[in-house]
Amino acid sequence: MLRLLYQLQLLDAEERAVRAAQTESEEYQDLRRIKSEFEQKKEQLRASALERKTTEDELQLLQNRFTELKDKIAKENVALYDGSVTNAKELAAREAQISNIEEKLQLLQDQQNTLNLAIETAVEKFSIIRQDMEEQSQRFNVTRDIYWQKCSQWEEDVSNINNQKQEITAQIDQSWLDWYNANYNKFDGSPVAMLNENHVCSGCHIIVPSITYKRTLTGKSTICDKCGRRLFVE
Repeated sequence: MLRLLYQLQLLDAEERAVRAAQTESEEYQDLRRIKSEFEQKKEQLRASALERKTTEDELQLLQNRFTELKDKIAKENVALYDGSVTNAKELAAREAQISNIEEKLQLLQDQQNTLNLAIETAVEKFSIIRQDMEEQSQRFNVTRDIYWQKCSQWEEDVSNINNQKQEITAQIDQSWLDWYNANYNKFDGSPVAMLNENHVCSGCHIIVPSITYKRTLTGKSTICDKCGRRLFVE
């Protein structure tokens, strides 16, 4: 019975290894990394779009102000030449007003140029991020297809393992199965250990005493003095 339980134990370990491979595989890790990077790019895209919208709003306000100042200059110029200015003092005041407005216009023009450059930069940044996201999406799809193919193979392997486990389980007395299940977690899935011809325990890899080996060899119930697993001889 112990030999059969040991075979069941090996199959259990093989099944765990196959299932672990699904989350430890290179493809699975790549999918997680690409997904994480994609989410970061989405956030960058959102921030870039918001930045562009804010800059465009600022530019619109600036253009409105620019128009207002140009209208003021036009009115001042009209006043200079329509005969409404009657003395040198008023003329000087009008000219100073025009000069002041022109300075403001120049400042606004500089700000406008800066905002236009910022918008161009934002548009370029947005385009680059979108392109990166498209490439990430393509990589994700390719990697996902490979991963799914491997998952199909893993599921087939698990199915084969379970079929073998069922065949072995059918040969084991229920009392032994109850003992195996009760001690399964205690020994991390390996309550049974095999002794090889060198008296080495497969569970903890120590050499058991000769008397223990001999008792096990004759079919007596023995446990490893080090790890406590039930022993049988190879």
